[in-house]
Amino acid sequence: MIGEALIAWRDWEEGMAEARARGLPVLVSADPDWTTAGQRLDLVAGRDDRLGRAFCGGCVAVRVDPFRDPDRAGRVMDWSQRLSGRRGPPTLVLLSPSGVPLVAYPDLAYEGREGAVPSLAALIDSARDLPEAGDPDMAPGTGPGPADDLLLDPERLGQRLAEAGADTAAREGLRRDLGRILSGGVRDHVGGGFHRAARDETWTVPHFEKTLLENARMAAFLSRAGALLADPELSRIAGETATFVEEVLDTDPHAKAVVADSHFYTWTPREFAAVVPRAVAKSAALRFHMTQADVPHVLIESRSLEEVAAYGHVPAAKVQADIEAALRALRLARKRRPQPAVVSVPCGSTEQAISEALRQVRPGVDRRNTRERALKPA
Repeated sequence: MIGEALIAWRDWEEGMAEARARGLPVLVSADPDWTTAGQRLDLVAGRDDRLGRAFCGGCVAVRVDPFRDPDRAGRVMDWSQRLSGRRGPPTLVLLSPSGVPLVAYPDLAYEGREGAVPSLAALIDSARDLPEAGDPDMAPGTGPGPADDLLLDPERLGQRLAEAGADTAAREGLRRDLGRILSGGVRDHVGGGFHRAARDETWTVPHFEKTLLENARMAAFLSRAGALLADPELSRIAGETATFVEEVLDTDPHAKAVVADSHFYTWTPREFAAVVPRAVAKSAALRFHMTQADVPHVLIESRSLEEVAAYGHVPAAKVQADIEAALRALRLARKRRPQPAVVSVPCGSTEQAISEALRQVRPGVDRRNTRERALKPA
């Protein structure tokens, strides 16, 4: 069996030069190497001989980090969108030796379905004969891949807000979709901020990775939406999200993402009962859909405060106080867990974009001064 340290990832310039010189196809990934999607292909390739051989001599593997090279990564995502109808994650595109996009994930699915791994190995082996992008004989997006993840996209949400204007139906549609995102597991109800994507259409099960730029942009969008839709809850969550970003930046001014495994974010019934005071546990369990199933739970807002109040025949204000007490207890318990890793990559353009987004939420705050204070010794 081929070892797990199998795929020799190149950067763009090195990889494309090698592909042209050797006449090999290129498998390009736009997923950072620390993400689940970024690590999964290495693991699967290390367990499958045929796929391993394809990587050992059948193609050149190139990784484009969206934090270091956002423009090129965006181009790869556009290729994926055009070829398969999906931008990822994961974002994988197979190129010809000359750099022409041929086929994209999920047509490059390499696990989860019978025959998927051999299909990727076969595609790599036959890449020279595949039709180029735009060829009418190719039917993009018809491969056997799994359902696409839902990527949190504050820019698209902002476009929808701008396009809605005074259209009541469009605004209500946006409110409805926002409600799914804000109540789902893609939002961290305990620690604030949003994970980068969800694994299901209900936004319940997330990829447990928070990127700071997308969170800053989400905060800016929610701030605008709260003002335009006259919704104070959106404005509150905007401030909560901005606070999450600022707290991470105060510990590391070059931070780009926060990564932890699912155990940091989820709670079994036993863990929940041991942490949350009994007096408020009923309200919190109803609010966050904590069941008796002895499995880790992603917290979601499954019931409104009014619905929870109806269960216990208590005022909604009492339920609100109970939920806040439960969240305080969960935050304290989370601090005792192994803390997430902070991915730090110095990149001036990304840091500037984060600052600009945060200024839309807190116009009077200069992030540069905050960062300077964070760097000074106490």
